[in-house]
Amino acid sequence: MRSQRGFGFVQLIGLVLLIGLGVIGYKQYDKWSTQRRLEHAQAIVEQDRKRIGVVSAKWDDARRLAGSTSRIALVQPVERLQAIKREFEEVRVSSPCMKNARDLEAEAMGQVIEGLMAFMRQEKYDSEEALTEATKLMRKATSAYLACEPK
Repeated sequence: MRSQRGFGFVQLIGLVLLIGLGVIGYKQYDKWSTQRRLEHAQAIVEQDRKRIGVVSAKWDDARRLAGSTSRIALVQPVERLQAIKREFEEVRVSSPCMKNARDLEAEAMGQVIEGLMAFMRQEKYDSEEALTEATKLMRKATSAYLACEPK
């Protein structure tokens, strides 16, 4: 009987199989890991949306009320809008994308408040300009929110 020295055919086949299984395992792990990261990112965006949505709903209600209030009685609705805007700015978001969208919406809120205050001072041009700018900013914020999908 001959003793085999060195690297034989069976060992070579075994090594190739071992490397092949390692590559397949790594690819499966990478696919699973990528899927988990995507699911985690989606969960973060959804949590951010919920937190923002709660305060945005308050804003929408207060803005509608202010929009149907006479000029002379706007002080309290504007104070309420200012308080909601401050609350909105303090909403913590984890996603950079959602932070950008939230900041745009907060800027739009500020323009609405400025427009209503100009309206209270009977400055028609300033009021219209501020409210037009608020509409543009809100459209940008909406687009930013919609674009906030993890990839």
